[in-house]
Amino acid sequence: MAPPRNSKPNGICGMNEYGIYCILNLHNDRIYVGQTGNLWMRMRQHYRHLTTNRHCNKLLQHDWNACGENAFEFGVLATIDKRALDRNETLERLERLFTIKVYQSDKPQFGYNIPSGARVLIVNT
Repeated sequence: MAPPRNSKPNGICGMNEYGIYCILNLHNDRIYVGQTGNLWMRMRQHYRHLTTNRHCNKLLQHDWNACGENAFEFGVLATIDKRALDRNETLERLERLFTIKVYQSDKPQFGYNIPSGARVLIVNT
């Protein structure tokens, strides 16, 4: 199942929507999945950090630098009604579902959601 595709995080969604988003590398199909209470702001933050070489995810930053901005697309996988009483719990469950079951993005060969404490070897190709 491929995520929705957009070249940049501009105008993807409503300003303050809760939801699950992704950053997809079109060259190697690796994906990053995240959750937030403000989709637009969080994706813009990722974009800003990547374009200024300050992203905390070293593997994602490495691929961004190696493949270029045009190799990545930002997308929204799911939105949550902010009036939902259990929206944070729902976001956590959905993020785990997309990260582990759907995209396996917690495995370096498939994605950028590296478990805490795990080390990833970045090999220059």
